Amino acid sequence: MLFTRPFSGRMADKYGLDKILIPAMLMFALSFVLISFSRTLPMFLLSGAVSAFGYGICQPVIQTLCMKLVPQERRGIAGNTSYIGVDIGYLVTPSIAGAIVTLSQSGGGAVAGYAVMFQVMTLPIAIALVLFLFRRRRLMAAAESEA
Repeated sequence: MLFTRPFSGRMADKYGLDKILIPAMLMFALSFVLISFSRTLPMFLLSGAVSAFGYGICQPVIQTLCMKLVPQERRGIAGNTSYIGVDIGYLVTPSIAGAIVTLSQSGGGAVAGYAVMFQVMTLPIAIALVLFLFRRRRLMAAAESEA
């Protein structure tokens, strides 16, 4: 985030939060697809860089959107709610991922299990992206009216 936050902040100010969030979410999902097909160190490093860039843009943009959607006196609650969601994801996702690996490796070994896991982990990102796209206009209008 050290590199992406200043970049994403300027881009979001210039083009809008939604125009930055959508490509960042796609990039984050792409990183999971890349790592699922990675078999060499350069590919793993590339997928890690793409992931860091995508997530490094998504997190501050979502946090900014949370702050813009509530009145100023409720920003602490909005920020904490956002972080609780992230924390729940960090709590639940490893168990789900481990179950996916265990169920997937029976036919093709551990590498195949992890590849399937990373591909399946694109689904929550895709669902979040679809939900955002359906609510995009309403969210952006609400963010502008609160700001």
